[in-house]
Amino acid sequence: MTPDILPYRAFFCLCPARPLGRPESSLQKLRCVYLHTTVAFLKVASAVAARDACFAATEKWPHNQLALLGLGNTELSLQDWQTAETAFRKLAGRAADPMPVLNNLALTLDAQGRLAQALEVARRAVSLDGPFAAESRNTLVRMVEKVGGADEQNR
Repeated sequence: MTPDILPYRAFFCLCPARPLGRPESSLQKLRCVYLHTTVAFLKVASAVAARDACFAATEKWPHNQLALLGLGNTELSLQDWQTAETAFRKLAGRAADPMPVLNNLALTLDAQGRLAQALEVARRAVSLDGPFAAESRNTLVRMVEKVGGADEQNR
């Protein structure tokens, strides 16, 4: 076994089972294991190490939603606003559940002092229905309070 495969073996159990009747290539298995390993790593690693793992995943799979979300979130926590914004924008149009992505994009824009854009994105997030609705509403309320526009909430 080559050394670059060794880390994947330890987390093989994290890979979900494939649907019956659907063949799965070794490369698909390896990708699944790699991404699930990255998710597990995000929970225990430093933000810098987690960012490096997510960046490596986006290098291998530039359109993978899980890798882009991880990269955006780690960059957000490290206050690298530009990289976080880029990751969230790439993901916003294709995410299965865009609400948390739009919410985090709004937070990123707000952190850069681009409040008007942040409010627009936060409103888009709130207009969607989903499990993160409360967080999105809270983000919008905080931004509205920041500009002092109480009637802005009713938009």
